[in-house]
Amino acid sequence: MELLQTVICPKCQKEMKEDDNLKSKVCQTGKKPSAKKYEDCIRKCNQCEIGASNGKNFSYIYKDYKKNIPLEFQNNLENTLNKCLNIRNRKNKKIKIGFSSSEDAVSWIFINYFIQQNKLNLLQEVLNLDTKIHEIFLWGVPQLGKLKNDNLKKICRDLKEAENSFSEPDIIIVCDKEITFIEVKVKSENEIKDPLKKDFDKYLNNDFYKDKNIAKESRLYELIRNWTISHRYSYSNDKPAKLINLAPQKTLTKDKDNLDKFEKSLNQPDNFIRLAWEDVIDKLDVELKKMILDREPFKQKQN
Repeated sequence: MELLQTVICPKCQKEMKEDDNLKSKVCQTGKKPSAKKYEDCIRKCNQCEIGASNGKNFSYIYKDYKKNIPLEFQNNLENTLNKCLNIRNRKNKKIKIGFSSSEDAVSWIFINYFIQQNKLNLLQEVLNLDTKIHEIFLWGVPQLGKLKNDNLKKICRDLKEAENSFSEPDIIIVCDKEITFIEVKVKSENEIKDPLKKDFDKYLNNDFYKDKNIAKESRLYELIRNWTISHRYSYSNDKPAKLINLAPQKTLTKDKDNLDKFEKSLNQPDNFIRLAWEDVIDKLDVELKKMILDREPFKQKQN
């Protein structure tokens, strides 16, 4: 078996120990398993219950997912994850948010800073929103307690989505006079799907696109879902909708051709906004800026 590098626990600063049972299995098979949860990690700090994934470029995996989130932002996290619109993915989402590489952890910290610090006016400025913020949804769950998610559920049903796996936009911000959906990327890139293998049509059977074929050519399945759901939601609330693709600049640059096609296909292309993390971070408080830049997925993407 290829030797695993020594890993220091990020909490107690002690060397992690190898799990003898897992190491024995690897020696027998000659293969290291993918670490999909804490229990799969060959290297662990049993005292702190933190593992290191089994690759050379490892991530930390917390047995208790909440410990991957700063203490001041743990309030309401479990309640939110228990109510995410995608019921089938709830258990996995809890595990994945416990990875130091989690993009969901970045989204949670980013939004909750403004909520906890009572700085929604700063969030409005950072995202260039036109009017005052009324409600924020994370993964389809309201965070301010001013609205319910019944409309979102109805829209997913009307689109014939499976009842246990509704779409759950990363962030929805309902303002006094507008609604903004945000698709967040830090480590990963925009989801690309083959229109011949994925049902694009159920999201394109509307007037939100001026050229549905170009939308399909973009292959940006996730953004198409968000655009359609945001516009259906905006109609039910009688407010215009915007869609922000929040990602590192090099991701937006790499995806430019597909994003250009997607934008060209839209009935209101000016309401699709490509927003670079770099521009957002420039406007943040020093405290939040450090929190975001210290997260593993952001550091990986910027290296």
